[in-house]
Amino acid sequence: FLVPSVVKALQSGFLGSGGLISSDEDRKTVSKNSHDEFGESEFVFLTPRSGDPIQDHGLLGPTYVEALMWEGRRYQQLYIPFVERAVRFTFLYSIILHQSFTKNVLKPVLRRTFIPIILLTAKFNASMMTVCLEIVRFFFNYIIAPVIAIFLACWEIIEKAAKEFRSEEERFDPIESVLRMESLNGN
Repeated sequence: FLVPSVVKALQSGFLGSGGLISSDEDRKTVSKNSHDEFGESEFVFLTPRSGDPIQDHGLLGPTYVEALMWEGRRYQQLYIPFVERAVRFTFLYSIILHQSFTKNVLKPVLRRTFIPIILLTAKFNASMMTVCLEIVRFFFNYIIAPVIAIFLACWEIIEKAAKEFRSEEERFDPIESVLRMESLNGN
């Protein structure tokens, strides 16, 4: 099944948008029948690029890829304003620069400087913690514990002295009590 406008264009020598048309009559026929509402051709003839029909007709072949790139550029120039294209390009370029900077500059700097600094700080903190624990143990075993023992011994001495300082009746002496009891019993 062939589209009549394509057959007419092929017979007239029309080669697509901006191509050659042999006569004025053919030009009028092709322009009436082969343009859509925007005045663009319905068909495009692609020139093979690789010389291999399988590659040329494949969607990933060089012919089709080049045609898609051409159509994309043409579409952008016709329908997308210049300001929008410039903003999009600037935005995408800034994203690419950011990713490149992060990958090629920031990541190696972090890897070579900050990570060793963090590891060194962690090692220093661990060694300082060990030293601090040893200092605390030393103070507890040789200063705090003896001071507490001396304080408790002094407290006992002061408590004993305070009891002795009080009257004799208040003081309880078990041996003296036993002797008094025996003397009262008559022995």
